[in-house]
Amino acid sequence: MVHVIRRTRSWTCVRLLCLGERNPRRVPGAFRFPFGPVRYMDAGVMLSLYREIFLNRGYEVAGLGDAPVILDCGGNIGMSVIWFKQRYPRDRITVLEADPQTADLLEENVRALGLTSVTVVRAAVSDAAGKVSFVPEGSLGAMSAMGQGCWWTRWV
Repeated sequence: MVHVIRRTRSWTCVRLLCLGERNPRRVPGAFRFPFGPVRYMDAGVMLSLYREIFLNRGYEVAGLGDAPVILDCGGNIGMSVIWFKQRYPRDRITVLEADPQTADLLEENVRALGLTSVTVVRAAVSDAAGKVSFVPEGSLGAMSAMGQGCWWTRWV
């Protein structure tokens, strides 16, 4: 854990690790980050998102200018939206999230953190137009049936 604290200079990751160990999977809750409160569906998933986006800088992009237009496909609870808003306060983000419960949390997080110019669209992304049946997984993925086949989508 000392390595984590040195790397981040924050107790946030340590607190998230402890939260993930204490809470069983798919138990909703709230966590206070230095930037404000975030509601989640699963503490372990939130830790995974935090690591990918904030620690590993998986969304780090150069050359976007100071007011980019961003399309986030599969926004989950909004950690990527928070990342982009911290770096590009004047950006405009459209974030798609198909899971209704996750989309509710995403909207709550955007509102609670006072993030502006963010549009949440309750929809899935596919390479084909049309309607599909959708089965929320309650975490980072969902199952959707299209025509004869069935495919699984993971957002991590």
